[in-house]
Amino acid sequence: MKRWLLDIIACPIDKNSLELREFESNGEEVVEGVLICLKCNRIYPIVQGIPILLQEELRDKEIEQEFMERWKDEISKIIK
Repeated sequence: MKRWLLDIIACPIDKNSLELREFESNGEEVVEGVLICLKCNRIYPIVQGIPILLQEELRDKEIEQEFMERWKDEISKIIK
């Protein structure tokens, strides 16, 4: 995901801005990380450069489980 996308994307639930937490990047490209809505506390994963801006029930459970397992230590710091 290109960092400049933060200027135009919003939480699909409440339309508020999103905060980026990078786990892996390559130059201007965020390869892995999460987008966090500070209003509704939803977390949207960025998997292989693609932000998954879907409600939890619409996401691919297998992809999300692999992502959560790979980044569980980083995600646990965010969730506290």
